[in-house]
Amino acid sequence: MSDYTEVTEQGCLSRLGGALFGTLFGVGFMIAAVVLIWWNEGRAVKTAKGLTEGAGLVQSIQPTPIDKGMEGKLVHLSAAVETDDVLKDPQFNVETNGLHLQRTVEMYQWKEKKESKSKDNLGGSKTTETTYSYSLTWSSSLINSDNFKRADEYRNPKAMPYESYEKSVSKATFGAFTLSSSVLNQMKNYQDLNIESAVNLENINTNGLSKSVSGNMIYIGKSNIASPELGDIRISFRYTPTDTYSIIAAQSNNSFTPFRTSTGTNIEVVRKGTHTAEALFQSEQESNTMMTWILRVVGYALMFGGLAMLFKPLVILANVVPFIGSIVNGGVTIFAALLSFVGSFTVMSIAWIFYRPILGGILLALAIGALVLFIKSRKNQA
Repeated sequence: MSDYTEVTEQGCLSRLGGALFGTLFGVGFMIAAVVLIWWNEGRAVKTAKGLTEGAGLVQSIQPTPIDKGMEGKLVHLSAAVETDDVLKDPQFNVETNGLHLQRTVEMYQWKEKKESKSKDNLGGSKTTETTYSYSLTWSSSLINSDNFKRADEYRNPKAMPYESYEKSVSKATFGAFTLSSSVLNQMKNYQDLNIESAVNLENINTNGLSKSVSGNMIYIGKSNIASPELGDIRISFRYTPTDTYSIIAAQSNNSFTPFRTSTGTNIEVVRKGTHTAEALFQSEQESNTMMTWILRVVGYALMFGGLAMLFKPLVILANVVPFIGSIVNGGVTIFAALLSFVGSFTVMSIAWIFYRPILGGILLALAIGALVLFIKSRKNQA
């Protein structure tokens, strides 16, 4: 790894101009936060209700024979997935009778890492020290070195000699049923594919570079995989073997389609192994809860970032005297964090009043209470 440090200075007026322009993005962030939080609460409620509805409608059936009386209904079943298809990688002659075959190509390339440290100066200017470090790493995508700070010293190849590749079976059976592509795409439990006996290195043209195969990997380079050099290539293969899966979906002829609930939720659950319908619905409810909280945090972060941008000009003006600027910055950060919390809860509460009135009212009361306590605490401090 090699480091390069650059020191720049930005004047007070330039910083203030940038901050004022940044307030436009701050407003945009806050609007996006409100939209995301509102949409997420509606999505969460609809999904939860849809899953509850599905849990009450689902019927467990046998994978064979097909019961025509279950057409269009929400069904649950477990069975072994089977296929007669043989998947083949045409470039390296690798074959498998699994459900999916994946070739991943990686190149050893330079990667730039950028780290900055800033210091506020008396008068409102800012000095920034930026360190650029470079290290070699394996990457499945081409890293463009033209935009590196030291592009003249650290240059990556302009193209990958091979491309990544993925192939899926055209037909797979599930008892008497034939799996749809949407179900098959949820069966990607990849594992390494041993190719040592399948690959003939004699047929691979490497333009004089060394080549070797071990386990699920082909290595092509100037040296060996233990001490790779810039531009070396490693190609790995993985596949999804046939196995037992559990499915909850709508029966459609001899296949499956997503089941549409009254809330607009689509139910199409696929899990490896044998699972009861109850266990699968519980897992889906837990996933819905986790996704809801992740998006709530994202919404809060957007609102906090937007408020921080709105108050940034005030912080920069205070930074004319760095000590005062630090105090103002700390106060603004705390204020933005609390206001974001109250704002997020308020939007959530209003959304829940719309989707679930009782719980929404409780949340709104908590948000208003938090705001009142915050205002009282500020008055007492004053």
